[in-house]
Amino acid sequence: MAAALPDEGKRVFRTTSAESARNVSETDSDNGNVFDNVFGSIKTAVFGSDAIDSAAQDKNRGDGDVGAGHVGRYISLANPDSVSKMMCHVPSVLVFGTLGLLITLAFTWTTGMFIIIAILTLNQFLWGLQMGVLTLIGRGRLRKAVEENWTKKWQDFLKKNPNADEGMLHIVVLPNYKEDEEMLGQTVDNLAGANMAGKYMVVVLGMEQREGPGAKEKADRLIARHKHRFHDMFATYHPPDIPGEIAGKSSNTQWSFREVQRWYGNFVSRNHEIEHDISKVFLTVADADSLHHQDYFTNMALQGLKMSQGHRMRGNQSAAAPKWMNHQAALRQLIIWTTRMCLLSNTTRLART
Repeated sequence: MAAALPDEGKRVFRTTSAESARNVSETDSDNGNVFDNVFGSIKTAVFGSDAIDSAAQDKNRGDGDVGAGHVGRYISLANPDSVSKMMCHVPSVLVFGTLGLLITLAFTWTTGMFIIIAILTLNQFLWGLQMGVLTLIGRGRLRKAVEENWTKKWQDFLKKNPNADEGMLHIVVLPNYKEDEEMLGQTVDNLAGANMAGKYMVVVLGMEQREGPGAKEKADRLIARHKHRFHDMFATYHPPDIPGEIAGKSSNTQWSFREVQRWYGNFVSRNHEIEHDISKVFLTVADADSLHHQDYFTNMALQGLKMSQGHRMRGNQSAAAPKWMNHQAALRQLIIWTTRMCLLSNTTRLART
């Protein structure tokens, strides 16, 4: 997944610790946001005044939310207001409500049950058909793209558009938890093999503090071995005690993103001679075991710089699934489970006979 880094405002916060992040309360939005006001008015009219409890929201914000200053509308299912509580129950209502409806109709209106099942089956069939067709189309496009000389295309583009790459960066975030250091090193080594690594790429190791002291030691060793191959490389450490937050890849990525914002603010303040355009900062979040094609980032830069600034700011690219280093382990698990199911099936057949 890659997207242009959104603008978080003019103020740059340089807080570096969880404690200092908690003390940041200023924002750079004095007049508010028109959309915020309209959205808030609608929520108040529909759900009542208790639906918007800014004090409760501020209290429930974690370091990752307030550390970088103003973040626009604060939306989180951890908010204590009635709307957030209601939305937390929507998935379970849809899942169990559908099952309950089918069970009820089975006893009251069998025809209606079969109609709903037929609609759901048709929906799944059309979805599968769509995925199959698009997979074939995507496979053809990928094969064609791999055959292109993207390095030459990039050089030709810069000749026609001098300084088009000024201020451009590829920031790659690798959220991880208790990952094998050798495998993580292979991922970083793969990124270093990209054509844009040395000049444009910033690698961010999203570590978890709950992993213990070994997390920092592992990150320090990786940075010492590979930092010279990139524009920059650093690690972030996601605290385990943020109120209202569930530990996982999403929260780790959010924390890393806030640290990236602070890094970028300091980068801009240190490099006044460069014309900075935040729409040329491309953010990629990858798994710790993902391997990218060496021309992937060149391809993305070419596509991005050919867009208008507004289009880049709104752009969101979901990359084709790269190859994983754990595919052999996954294949072994598939074989094991397939064998188990076959043995279970044969055992059941023998028991019946």
